[in-house]
Amino acid sequence: TGIVNIPGPVIYIPWIGRFEFGYNLLPYYYLIFVIMFISVGIMYLMERSHIGRVFYALRQNDLLAEHVGINITYYRVLAFVTASFFAGFVGSFMAHYHHYTCPDDFHVMESLFIQIYTFIGGIGGISGAIVGPLAIMSISEVFRVAKEAQPLLYAGIMLLVIMWLPGGLISIPSRLKKWRRKGGSESSKRKQS
Repeated sequence: TGIVNIPGPVIYIPWIGRFEFGYNLLPYYYLIFVIMFISVGIMYLMERSHIGRVFYALRQNDLLAEHVGINITYYRVLAFVTASFFAGFVGSFMAHYHHYTCPDDFHVMESLFIQIYTFIGGIGGISGAIVGPLAIMSISEVFRVAKEAQPLLYAGIMLLVIMWLPGGLISIPSRLKKWRRKGGSESSKRKQS
């Protein structure tokens, strides 16, 4: 049946004192904003470090990475633990935010939506994990009245991204640059002819 009456978090701020979160939602907004910036900062530093390069190598070709001397098991466990840490951290925030949690809150569709958000944004880096949810959540807010049709809408967007933007939404600027260069080179060839 779930857990009810989960208290809000309590934060101790030096020189200011103790701050208790109640049922007012505005402090939660600022708290999740701070959590998001810290999380994105940590992920950015990880992506730019040796660990990020190893993760990229494993994503490209894990067999080759193993032959180069990378301990695949260690780095896969590290990736799993890192992702689990952030998921658990945000899940605990969600429990305090709603003051209630139950197994029905975490079903398979939620996991699929998170993967769809990331895929649509772009799997190449942190910016795709930010752009994808912003785009999809904006679209879902516009089509809020058709809540039953949202999975079909997500599937349609996913198919469009697979066919025309395999790199996700974050690849749009680079594709536009290629298109402009291609169009510019074709027009200069026409002028020379």
